[in-house]
Amino acid sequence: MSSNLCSLFISREISVEKSVCTQEFKEQLLLEVSSIINELASNSEILLRDKDPFRFALIFLAAIDAGHFPVAIPTDLPDFQFDKIKMSRGNPVVLDNFKVTGGSVKASVTGCYGSLTSGTTSVPKLCVLDAVNARACAKAHADSLNIASEDQVIQSLPIYHSFGIIAYIFTTIEVGNRLNFNRAFLGIRALQKRELCDCILHLSPAQLSFVVKERSGGIKGIKSFSVGGGMASTGLLEKLSELFPATKIYTTYGLTEAGPRVTTGVWKRDRPTGYIGESISGVTLAVLRNGVVKKSGEGKLCIKTPYLKINLGADELVDDYLLTRDLVCIDECGSVNFLSREDDLINVGGISVYPKDIEDVVKEYDLITDCIVFKKKSSEYEEYPILAVEGMIEVKLLDDFLKHKLTIYQVPKEIHCFEQFPRFSLGKVNRQDLLSRIKHE
Repeated sequence: MSSNLCSLFISREISVEKSVCTQEFKEQLLLEVSSIINELASNSEILLRDKDPFRFALIFLAAIDAGHFPVAIPTDLPDFQFDKIKMSRGNPVVLDNFKVTGGSVKASVTGCYGSLTSGTTSVPKLCVLDAVNARACAKAHADSLNIASEDQVIQSLPIYHSFGIIAYIFTTIEVGNRLNFNRAFLGIRALQKRELCDCILHLSPAQLSFVVKERSGGIKGIKSFSVGGGMASTGLLEKLSELFPATKIYTTYGLTEAGPRVTTGVWKRDRPTGYIGESISGVTLAVLRNGVVKKSGEGKLCIKTPYLKINLGADELVDDYLLTRDLVCIDECGSVNFLSREDDLINVGGISVYPKDIEDVVKEYDLITDCIVFKKKSSEYEEYPILAVEGMIEVKLLDDFLKHKLTIYQVPKEIHCFEQFPRFSLGKVNRQDLLSRIKHE
């Protein structure tokens, strides 16, 4: 693999929103980026944040080319979290929207970059990823989605997350596909204003919900959707399929610590709820159950791959596998069904209740746009489910609906309604914030 990532990247066809970038424009932008990167001390650690996705990509790649260690910082990361990261890293270079400050920390690694975990349940953690392995992960992920050089990948998710770096920047380098940068998420109505051909669109479950709500099919030129970054309900996937009957839909799974892509599968109506595909090339999966690692069955998902972060702790491994907190079922053919996050599993008087099973039923209710099931301690039941819904509905009617659809153990003991959930940039719900709001109701 060539180490000149920038040259490879700008040799691809790149557009920003509706305009295709000329080679002169790309080279001029690279010149401006290089002038800043070349002024930095050798092997610097760089906290990189930029609202312009194309410029972010070039700075990121130029930093790796020059032997620096760029750490991708979300543009919407709260200042107090950003300050904590800066303090924990010493005095690194901060390259914030093309302005440079700081700069006395040497990178301990080269040919690597840093990605932050999403921080949906705690403060984001830094994952150090090898760029060569990341490119291999991007190629395996692209192959699993059948992305080809003639296709155009539309950037609709943030570029600075681990997924964005793989799915947009490194995929374009490895596959040679066309890449379309956008400063904001493209809904169906915005896509209707464009002439599309062989387009790939990655969606988070929140974006999928938004697309389905617009109820505007008839767009030609979308080759496939891939849905990841959380579990999408069967109902939403069915509605997407009805809107785009000729378009292939993939369900995917990954996590930053794993490089970040892990599984991909073609979604069909007869797939079981929670289906997230099979392992991509280079990834081996297993489950941990009763202290034993097994190739199939139910248990905690275990991942073995060269794409893993390189700053793994011993406590994160079991038999050389990364041990996750996700409960899955792997069948004899290698198909993976997501069951629940380990911490989310609810013990109702000795009965295991999976929040996802309740959430899938709740999402059938027309007036609800999203929902999350939490657990609450109980002296009588040990734990019981409580429900937060996005959408102002009549609680009594929803409660009656759920009692006819769920077992007595699954029916939420409390229902809390919110006009809108607090969210992160990927569209994931800020669970900590939402829980805090529930407690203060």
